[in-house]
Amino acid sequence: MCKAGEVLDTFYPRIIHLTCLVHGFHRISETIRFQFSEVDSLISNVKKIFLKAPSRIQTFKDMYPDLTLPPEPIITRWGTWLSAVLYYSNNFEKIRNVVLNLDPEAAMAIKKTVELIDSKNLQNNLAFISTNFGFLVDTISKLETSKMPLTERLEIVDNAIKQLERVPGEIGVLTNSKLKNVLEKNTGFNTEKFGAETRDLHIHRINTTKISTRIIQGKSDQLLKNNSKTSAVDQRVSEVSTSI
Repeated sequence: MCKAGEVLDTFYPRIIHLTCLVHGFHRISETIRFQFSEVDSLISNVKKIFLKAPSRIQTFKDMYPDLTLPPEPIITRWGTWLSAVLYYSNNFEKIRNVVLNLDPEAAMAIKKTVELIDSKNLQNNLAFISTNFGFLVDTISKLETSKMPLTERLEIVDNAIKQLERVPGEIGVLTNSKLKNVLEKNTGFNTEKFGAETRDLHIHRINTTKISTRIIQGKSDQLLKNNSKTSAVDQRVSEVSTSI
């Protein structure tokens, strides 16, 4: 795609080839997942525990009827892994109680999960990810929305970049390095003409709205004039008919 964009740029100098920014944020999410193996293992094993297991699902519902079942994230679906992290961070103790209520000898996934939930760092890591990266779920969801103005999308991206730059520690350095790498490869996002084109587009939207309003107003005025003429003719016809 990038090479195709370079070729097209030769023939169309004003073209802006902007690659998918949502996919870029998903790649940052993958970087986060690789750094927290225990969290990733928890999500994967709990998913296996309730997969095609009606009796365990019933146990879960009996203990916490108002709580939804643990999410089943799919790695290739943007934002689903981070959504699962938010779920486990908010409901860690409940999930822990359910798992400890199951027979660890019934499945390897239960046994592994029991070992994981005793880890001292697991709950802290869940809290760290949800606090510092939970906003990416909302960012990805908004950018996937159709018919959103380009200026609004850029504002969402800028806010996400600023929040990622505030992430502390080594993981903050890694995610910002990944962010820099993703944006550098997205030549359309970094080009100066992209900023100019965006401003022109915003102005064009405003002007188009004003023109559309004037056209609608003009059509309304013309329609009122036509209706007035029609009423006058009908009234004259009525008077002639009465006199006859």
